[in-house]
Amino acid sequence: MSPLPESVSPVLAAAGARSTAAAASPILDLDVLLRSAAGDPELARYLLELFGEMAAPIFDRLAAAMQSGDCAASKTESHALMGATGLIGAVELTSLLREIEVLSFHQERARVVGALAGLAPVFLAVTAAARQALQDVDAPAGLATRVVDDV
Repeated sequence: MSPLPESVSPVLAAAGARSTAAAASPILDLDVLLRSAAGDPELARYLLELFGEMAAPIFDRLAAAMQSGDCAASKTESHALMGATGLIGAVELTSLLREIEVLSFHQERARVVGALAGLAPVFLAVTAAARQALQDVDAPAGLATRVVDDV
């Protein structure tokens, strides 16, 4: 396998900035969530609840794999989490996970280990935004009028 060019990971490099500055895009794109749910608020609720149940254990396994430089496990766990983040509209997190999957595929151990510092704050922001969106599903106006931005 050929090494990945250094320029492939601008998203990973920029991810650390989220903790100190607001991102240009919302943490959750609720239009994506509503499209994933075919416009059904109950299905949107289910997707958010499912994310809430499954995301943390997958992230914990991913973080452990990344810390140890286990590229095979990092690739598997980033791919598993990417499906859930894509469904709920966590566009930035999904993009980061895709980059980690690619780095892992190319056995870029040092870059996989280094990527965890940028991934963790984005994951935490998404989980908080998903909890907020779950509350908004029950609000009288529902998700249609809510934009989940930095929390």
